[in-house]
Amino acid sequence: MLTNTHQFTKEVCGYELDSYGHLNNANYLNYAEQVRWDILKSCNLYELFLKEGYMLVVTEAQVRYAHELKVFDQVTIDTTYRNESLYLLFDHIFLNQKGTKAAKARVKCVVLNKARKPIRLTSEMLAALFPE
Repeated sequence: MLTNTHQFTKEVCGYELDSYGHLNNANYLNYAEQVRWDILKSCNLYELFLKEGYMLVVTEAQVRYAHELKVFDQVTIDTTYRNESLYLLFDHIFLNQKGTKAAKARVKCVVLNKARKPIRLTSEMLAALFPE
């Protein structure tokens, strides 16, 4: 099974908070989405996806919350991803600036072609995502 890791950091913004002053729960999935875009960009796959009309589509998402995040917190999202059959599985760990785990998420994705049909990752995608 092919696996790789990625790290992404961002600051919690005021408009992302809920009425309790914590990062709204839905924004964890937005952050995980941004990580996946960053992975495509850093692996030089973004242009290929645009050119070929590929889409990385979420089929399942599960989030477990552990500790609140507040405005201006620096959040590091450590991600391990792997390829299983038709799917890319992403395991995200959200850490605050003190290293406390705020949440973890598992997101299952599939790549769709222009016809919106699931496809296996091409050799070009595999080489970019999982370099030796």
